[in-house]
Order: sequence, then structure tokens, then C-alpha cells
Amino acid sequence: MKLREGVMKLDRDSFLFPSYSKVIVTMMLFLVFGFVVWPLVISRILFDFYPLGFPLPVYATGYCPPDYVCIEFSWMRLVIDICFWYLVTSAIIKLVMKIRKTRNPNIPM
Repeated sequence: MKLREGVMKLDRDSFLFPSYSKVIVTMMLFLVFGFVVWPLVISRILFDFYPLGFPLPVYATGYCPPDYVCIEFSWMRLVIDICFWYLVTSAIIKLVMKIRKTRNPNIPM
């Protein structure tokens, strides 16, 4: 982000500027860690709680008495999870570009 005329604007060199690669990697990380890896880890530890989503459980089911509904979904946690994975993806891509730039200075960032 660069400060121009008192307003912060996103440009292509910005850390948070969206790109196709960032969105695709974000969704891949979100799906793999939130819906594959984390539920497998939790199912080995707890036998009555099944969360989906990481770092916050977006959707969770568990054991409950017959009269109760024990399914929980949270839009806020979903948005927080996606923002978290987008920041992680931005940091990874920035680090990879920095490493590529140091190895070969002719590659544009």
C-alpha cells in the first residue's frame, strides 16, 4: 500500500493486493486444513465432537441428548478463517517472491 494524496491505495506491489494465485492458494489451504487435516486430528483426540474449519470451527457437530440440535454454523468464523488463510497465503507468496528475487535479480516482483 502506498500513501497517495492522503488516501491509501492498493497497487500490484502491495502485500494484500488480490490476485488469482492468492485466491486459489487461500481456498486450497482453507479446504485442506479446515476440512481434511484438522478434523482428522480432532477425531483422533475427541470422539464426540466433529469440527470443520481451522483455526476456528466454522461448522461443528457433536454428541447431544435426543431433544437438542447440536449442529453449529457461524458466518463470522467463516469470514475470520478465510481472512486468516488469505494473510498466510499473502505472506507465503511474498516470501517466495523475495527468495526468487534474491536468487535471480532479473525476475520482476
